[in-house]
Amino acid sequence: MKTLIDLQIVEKEMPQGKKTERNSIYRLKDNMFKFWYRFIPKNITNIESGLGEQVFKSRVLPVISDYLDKIFEDICIEYLLCCNKAMTLPFFLYI
Repeated sequence: MKTLIDLQIVEKEMPQGKKTERNSIYRLKDNMFKFWYRFIPKNITNIESGLGEQVFKSRVLPVISDYLDKIFEDICIEYLLCCNKAMTLPFFLYI
């Protein structure tokens, strides 16, 4: 896990107020891996059979907005944190 964390593929989250390692949560940080593990393994046979476009249209496209919700939220937070650090926001974020 340390290697995956060092490569920024996985991130370790500690719930607020918890001090023990047993309460840690590991999440995929890299969006490419998130996409891969959400859509590809269960559709690999059809994709390898040349049905990738059909898989995209029938299994990915209908749920892509649900998938992208969290990713867009993370990007917005990251952008605001960068702007906050550069002092370019018309307000100051207290984190």
